[in-house]
Amino acid sequence: TDGSWWARREVKPGKIPPPDLVLAEYDTTTGKAVGWEPVERSPFAKYHAEALAEFAAESVAGDPSMKPRTYELLGPKINGNPERFASHLLIAHGWARFSERRELAATPRDFDGLRAWLLAHP
Repeated sequence: TDGSWWARREVKPGKIPPPDLVLAEYDTTTGKAVGWEPVERSPFAKYHAEALAEFAAESVAGDPSMKPRTYELLGPKINGNPERFASHLLIAHGWARFSERRELAATPRDFDGLRAWLLAHP
């Protein structure tokens, strides 16, 4: 990649998409278009810049962990901040190891099963 950052953008029916939107999909039922725009054009550009600065401040020189892939922007000004993060940050999609994802996928979803699983995994 060229090192540029792109943000997901949803365009509702009747709205004009930004001229540089790279369309990913169009839902004929809802009329919504979803695509990618340069992050600097995103309404969340300021928070993305804060998250990158936070990462740079905490990383070790040459740290390869911020490699090309997709990330989720989280923090105080993002989607009501249900995770209650104190600052903005970027979390890589698929961050959990495969063994953890496999264990999580096998975790019971019913109340009694989940309760027993949680008690067994303090």
